[in-house]
Amino acid sequence: MERKIDVGTFITYPLLMGVVYLLSGYSLTEAYVKPFLLSMEAFLGALFAGAVMEGFEETKRVSGPVKGLGVVLFTYLLPEEVLPFSLHDPLAFLALGVWVASLAPKLPLRASFVVRGVGVFTALYALSTVEQLALFADAFIYAGIAVLVAYTAVTLEHEGIIPGHFVERNLVAIALVAGTVGLYLDVRPYAKENFPELVFYVDWGLLALAVILAALALYANFSKENLENYLVGEWRKHESSVQIRADEEFETAKKAIEDFVVRKKKAPLLTFLTLYGGRVMGREAVLELIEPIAEYGEEPISPFTPGWLKRRHEKAMLEKRVKLVEEALRKLE
Repeated sequence: MERKIDVGTFITYPLLMGVVYLLSGYSLTEAYVKPFLLSMEAFLGALFAGAVMEGFEETKRVSGPVKGLGVVLFTYLLPEEVLPFSLHDPLAFLALGVWVASLAPKLPLRASFVVRGVGVFTALYALSTVEQLALFADAFIYAGIAVLVAYTAVTLEHEGIIPGHFVERNLVAIALVAGTVGLYLDVRPYAKENFPELVFYVDWGLLALAVILAALALYANFSKENLENYLVGEWRKHESSVQIRADEEFETAKKAIEDFVVRKKKAPLLTFLTLYGGRVMGREAVLELIEPIAEYGEEPISPFTPGWLKRRHEKAMLEKRVKLVEEALRKLE
C-alpha cells in the first residue's frame, strides 16, 4: 500500500485536539470552549482521519467524504445552549443532506442518482422545518419530493425501464416547477388572508419568478467557459497516454487532436488524418481510418440537467474521443 502522508498531519490534528481539550478545562476559557468540546473533537477527528486516508492511494477517493462527515458531526453534537433547539435539528439535517448529496459524484452512476436525490430531499426537508422559514415550507417540501422522485426516475431510465432520458435532461426544471407550485400554495393563502388587495400581484409575481428561475438555470447551470476549462483539465490527465510520433508532421497534429478531444471540432483532425493517411495507405484504408471520427456525435445536453451530471457525461464522452484518437494513431503506425 503506497503511502504519501505529510508528517505534519500526525502532529497538527492531534495537537489541535489536545489544545481544545486543555482549553475546555482552563478556568479563563472553560466557559467559551467546553460547550464546543465534543463537537470540535469530532470535527478535528474526522479531518485527521480524512487527511490520513488521503495519503493512501486505495483510500484517497473517500478522504473527502470523511472530512465532510466532520461538519455533520460538528453540527449534530452542538449543545442546545449554543444552538437553540428550533435550529439544532434543521441545521444538523441540512448538513447531513448536503453531505449525502456530495457523495453522489464519487459513486457508480446508477447508485449516485438515488443518493443525490435522498441528500437533496433531506436538505430541503430540513429547511422546511425551520420556524423562521415556515411560510415557505411547502415550497421546500414540493421541490424535495420532486427531486427525489425525479432522481429515482433517472435511475429507471438508465436501467431501461423508462425509455429515453427526458427526466435526466430536465431535472432542474422539474425541481423549479415543483418549488414554484409549493411557493404559490404557501404565499397565496397568506396574502389572501392578510393582504387581499395584493393577491393579483402575488399571482403575477410568482409567474415572473418561475420565468426568472428558468432563465437563471439556462444561464448559470453550467456555462460554456466553465465546461471547456473542465474538459481541458480532464484532457491533461489523458494527454500523456496518447502516443504521438516524434516527427514534425505529427507535432502539427497535437492542436488538431486537442480541438477534437476538448472542443469536439472534427475538421482539423479529419484533415490531418486524410492528408497523412493518404501517403501511407490506400483510399479504402483512409476511409476506414476517418470513419469513426467523422461519424462521432452525441446527444445535446439539456440546460436543465444538473451540473454534476453534465460533468460526468462530458467526462465519459471525452474519454470516448480519446479512445477514437488512440485507435486512429495506432492505425497510422
